[in-house]
Amino acid sequence: MDIYGYFANVYDIFMESVPYKSWADYIALKFAEHGVPTGGTVVDLGCGTGTMLSLMAQKGYDMIGVDNSADMLAEAQAKIAQNSQKAMLLHQNIKNLDLYGTVDAIYSTCDVLNYFLEESELEQAIKRAAMFLNPSGVLIFDMKTAENYKQMGNAFYGDSNEGSSYIWQNNYNPDTQINKYNVRFLPKNGQPFFETHEQRAYSTSAVYDMLIKSNLKPVGIFDGYSQRDLSQNSEQVVFCALA
Repeated sequence: MDIYGYFANVYDIFMESVPYKSWADYIALKFAEHGVPTGGTVVDLGCGTGTMLSLMAQKGYDMIGVDNSADMLAEAQAKIAQNSQKAMLLHQNIKNLDLYGTVDAIYSTCDVLNYFLEESELEQAIKRAAMFLNPSGVLIFDMKTAENYKQMGNAFYGDSNEGSSYIWQNNYNPDTQINKYNVRFLPKNGQPFFETHEQRAYSTSAVYDMLIKSNLKPVGIFDGYSQRDLSQNSEQVVFCALA
């Protein structure tokens, strides 16, 4: 089964604790710092069910959402319609991004880029994003760090919300820096289902080099969505670069 298939139906239930609003405020602030106009065209890479996309649309940006999961895009479309918003949604793998024109800014949240298990694929995704940025356009994305995966370790996790629950078996291999988690979902309404996800941690220097190779100028590497510099204990890194 493709990941984020049935999961799309319960994704928002289990992501209620994610600080989407503060992330959107942070990204909008960075956009303003680097000259992205209100009303500019902005792309959400790996937009999922559209929560961030909807928040950014509220701020006045002309939004494009891109995701590899048709099920997630269906949820995003419903959310956009419910909020009386407009956005273009594209069913694409972001390493093969094709926007048919250039845009003012691109962002990606929720560790989407960690899903690329090969350096060549991650570099290709960054290069494709860079290709569609206007001159001085902004690219912002977050990634989980090796420290994050080490803290998760080899353990079981679980949660329940609104009558739905999941059991998560986590396994991190420090040699390959690949984190694999098997998740069994028990929806309130519907049959149980199972998904396997894999993500990879990348060093800051490796991602920095990819930005340079993509003809992008890194202008900030932060400890999560903050103004703090990255440290060895950081569990999330946010990159900001200009075309």
